[in-house]
Amino acid sequence: MARIGNGRSAVVAPSGLSPQAVTFLGRASSLLSQARVAAPADRLDLSYQAALRVAGAVLAANPGRRRKEDHSAWARIRRHAPEYSGWAARFEAFSRQWEDVRLGLARGVDELEARRVQVMAADFLAEVEADFGMLSDVA
Repeated sequence: MARIGNGRSAVVAPSGLSPQAVTFLGRASSLLSQARVAAPADRLDLSYQAALRVAGAVLAANPGRRRKEDHSAWARIRRHAPEYSGWAARFEAFSRQWEDVRLGLARGVDELEARRVQVMAADFLAEVEADFGMLSDVA
């Protein structure tokens, strides 16, 4: 079993889970912690990055043939882990807005939109952790 977390809370990962997947999930948790206190644009950015780390964990835990034409994490999720296709569609809807924030092109990010991405990313993380059999470390 491996422990991941941000110092305040942690989860225990099953020993069969890829170390790379565990690392991605730990990073997602850390990014979401930062997002909680960030301004809306930064919250959207950090939350979307967290969702990408969760997607990376899913892909690391489901090794399959990687096709070079799949550039998007969300396209890879649909191909290699179709059980998470709904999440891929939801986050893909925010891809353009996230890119605009990253490039500094977003004039203003709505607080509710940023919070929505944050909640979605936290829910995605929780679902994947549950699916992977990760347990809260409450000791």
